[in-house]
Amino acid sequence: LDEGDFGAAIELAESCVKDHPESGAAWLGLAAARYETGDIRGTREAADRAGRFGVTEEPMRLWYLSATSHYEWDFPAARDQLDALLASEPDFAEAWYLLAQVGEMQGDQIMARRGYSRAHDIDPDRFMMPRRVDDDVIHDAVARASESLPDQFRELLDELAVTVREVPDEDLARDESPNGSPIPPDVLGLFVGSSQLEKSVFDVGDQPGLIFLFQRNLERVCPDEETLVEEIHVTLWHELAHYLGFEEEDMPELGLE
Repeated sequence: LDEGDFGAAIELAESCVKDHPESGAAWLGLAAARYETGDIRGTREAADRAGRFGVTEEPMRLWYLSATSHYEWDFPAARDQLDALLASEPDFAEAWYLLAQVGEMQGDQIMARRGYSRAHDIDPDRFMMPRRVDDDVIHDAVARASESLPDQFRELLDELAVTVREVPDEDLARDESPNGSPIPPDVLGLFVGSSQLEKSVFDVGDQPGLIFLFQRNLERVCPDEETLVEEIHVTLWHELAHYLGFEEEDMPELGLE
C-alpha cells in the first residue's frame, strides 16, 4: 500500500484472509487495499468482517466504515462513526477532514469549519483550510477556463449549459450513476445529458446537455485562484470528453484522470 502497488496489496490481503479467515487484522488489511482501489462496497464488507472478529486498530476500522458511508451518501451513519472514532482518537486528522465534508453535505457549515480547522491544526502540511471564493470569482474562473479551450472545443462547450452548484445532490448522483453505485459526493464536475454518440436527428427538441461544477469541492482542492482556474479547465475538459462519448475508463489515456 505504501508503495502504491494496490494490485499486489489486494493479492496479499486476499491471501491473508484465505489463510486466516477469522483474523480481524487480515480483514482490516483487505479493507485498506480495497479502499485504495475504489472498491467501496468491498471495503465496507471487509471492515464489517474485521469488526466481527475483533481488531486492535478499531479507529482505522471506523475510518473505513465512515469513509464508505460518506461515499454511499449515508451522512448520518458517517457522522456517528466519525464521532465514535474521534472520541477515542481526537488527533485523527483525516477523520476531522472527512467530518468537515460530511458537514458540508448536510448543510452544517459550523461543523465543516470546525472539522477543517482541527485537521489543519493537527497536520497543516496535509490538510489546508479551503479557500472560499465569491460567486463572481468562480464564474470569472469558469469564463477564463472556457476561453483557454481550443476553438473547436469552445464551440462544443457553447452547445452545453454550464452551471455552478455548491455541492452535488443525491438524486442527481444516483440518476447519473452508470453502474448502480452513486457518483461520489466529492466529485468536481458532472456531465448530464446525451453524448454526441447517443444523439440522432430526432433529438432536435431535446434539452441541451448540462455540465455541473461543484464549488465547495473545487475550493477544497485549490489553494489559490490560479489553481482554481486550472482545475476548472481540467474539469471542463473531462466533462466535454463525456459529451463526446468517452467513458470514465478512457480518461487516463486522455490525461484527464
